[in-house]
Amino acid sequence: MCKDARQAEALRAATKGDERIAIVGAGYIGVELAEAFAQNQTHQVTLLQGGGQLLNHYIDPAMSQHVEKRLVDHGVHVQLNARVEAFYGTEGSSAVTIETAEAQYQADVVVVCTGFLANTALLRGQVAMDRSGAILTNEWMQTSDDNIFAAGDACTVHFNPTGKQAYIPLATNAVRQGYLVGRNVFGHIQRDLGTQATTAMRLFDDNLATTGLTMHHAQQVGIPAASVTYLGPYRPAFMTGHDEVMINLVYNPENRRVLGAQLLSTHEITQSANAVSIAIQNRNTIDDLAFVDMLFNPHYDQPFNYLNLVAQQAVAQADSTD
Repeated sequence: MCKDARQAEALRAATKGDERIAIVGAGYIGVELAEAFAQNQTHQVTLLQGGGQLLNHYIDPAMSQHVEKRLVDHGVHVQLNARVEAFYGTEGSSAVTIETAEAQYQADVVVVCTGFLANTALLRGQVAMDRSGAILTNEWMQTSDDNIFAAGDACTVHFNPTGKQAYIPLATNAVRQGYLVGRNVFGHIQRDLGTQATTAMRLFDDNLATTGLTMHHAQQVGIPAASVTYLGPYRPAFMTGHDEVMINLVYNPENRRVLGAQLLSTHEITQSANAVSIAIQNRNTIDDLAFVDMLFNPHYDQPFNYLNLVAQQAVAQADSTD
């Protein structure tokens, strides 16, 4: 298990003398572990992903290719479309053989990162759950039994970009829901505002932040979607050091509402994902985001902030197709 800092420390200690590390699954945990092991020059790291891209629940393919390149540049052997079918031990050896449909890989240690399910067996058959076993709650965090509340990884959340319940086990959701339960046991005091599933991670020298829907997810759930990509310096070129920012903005071309964003840069851009999260929650359009007031100082950004600029690209694209 690797769900908290103590377990991560135990994993690091247990693998200190191992050379070949294989990680199965390229979601957030898999990519973060690959990055952590790759920082240690004594490890040879292989990342196996059953699908065709990394972080497929969080970013679209173009952004995923940049993440993949960062890993490869740091020595990680990334294997896509490599669905693991079996593990084999070797008699007299601690080595593990990993078998996929196309190839076999050898490793001293294999870490499997394939997600997890809600641990809700205690209430099964007593309250309403979704098909994965996550407990359904209302805006007051009550289950189908008004006297039972649920919070955190045990339950679903209201996902604002789709307007539906979804299982999104994030610490931010858990903390907020726990707070709401503590208030609402005394009555209907504070509603749950829902979530945009806003996340971020550090990847070597880069910062990756995401919020809302990807294009792929929007298409899966039948929401009309289009996207634009901005690539440019985060502040004026006359300033020493003006790292590039890459932003993929997803929007609904029919009502022009902002649906999601993915940001990648060596510059600290994670708080910009929070700004887009607010725009999604407040049902803002690309027209709103294109000209919303944001500060300008050449130390921090350009006269139009990069969020303004990517939204202006989206406006131009939407207008050209009207």
